[in-house]
Formats: sequence, structure tokens, C-alpha cells
Amino acid sequence: MRGGLPELIDPLHLADAAVRLAGELPVARLARLKAMLASEDASVRVTARFGMDEQGRRVLELAATADLEMTCQRCMGSVAIPVAVDTTLELVPEEAAADTASPRYEPLFVGRDRMSLTEIVEDELLLQLPMIPRHEAGDSACLPASGATPGQEQDEMRENPFAILATLKDRQ
Repeated sequence: MRGGLPELIDPLHLADAAVRLAGELPVARLARLKAMLASEDASVRVTARFGMDEQGRRVLELAATADLEMTCQRCMGSVAIPVAVDTTLELVPEEAAADTASPRYEPLFVGRDRMSLTEIVEDELLLQLPMIPRHEAGDSACLPASGATPGQEQDEMRENPFAILATLKDRQ
């Protein structure tokens, strides 16, 4: 158990006992998420409340926050992406029919075996990441080294595509 969070849990048992878990997960332990980041030097703050809703359904209220470093697809530099998960998942036993799940919640199908809390958190974080990470438009951190805006640099290249050839001809 690291940071108050166990690796493996029995979600149905935890819901019956109304357990609350809180702690931090290092990004380095989240292999799929880590592969998408520019840096793994972050941690995810997690709160997981297992219990019953007013209709007697077993639920997991999951909250997770992190500031993750991704690669900006405009400038290829590092960009900070704040990520926040705040969701309620219904714990649905695998043997139950999928149509018995409430439309209020996303279903989380659970079996008799223990499951990884880390993987549940990682799945929810991956759903929150932008498809194309980038700095906000006009962010000074996203300008090319020349100081020109990305559009200006492309326009200059379009104006004279043979400028390099002209300099080679002058050398001869």
C-alpha cells in the first residue's frame, strides 16, 4: 500500500462496508498514461468512496487530480495539462445483465476476483486527456525560436520556396 491506496481491491466488499480511500499515485506506476507524457515526475491525488446510492446500488465515487506534462503538438515543447476526474461508477457484478445497470452512472463490471484500483484510476485519467495537447493560442511559450508566430513562419517559407537553391547558384 502506497500513499494509503491499496493496489488490489474487492470493490463490492468495500461498497458494502462504505470505505473511503485517499492517497497519491506516482505517474511512474501508470504505464499507459506514462507513455503519453513528456515527464513522469508527477503524482495523481486520488479519493475513492465506495458505498451505496439512495436506490441501494453499489457505487464508486472517484475523484482524481494531476498536473501532467505532455508534448505540445504545435511547438513540440512541454505543456502543462491539468486533469481532473470526478465521476461515479456503478459497481455491476459480471454475472448481472448489462441492462440492469442504472443509466445515471457509467458501469464498472466487477468479478469475484480482486481488481486493480490503479487501473481504474488510470482508465479515468486517460479519458480526460486531450487528443491533441497544445498550448493555448497566442501563448508565448509556444512561439518558434525566431519569435515569429507559427503562421508567419509558414508564410515566409511559402513566399520563396527556392531561396536555398538561389544561394547555392550564387556560390558557383
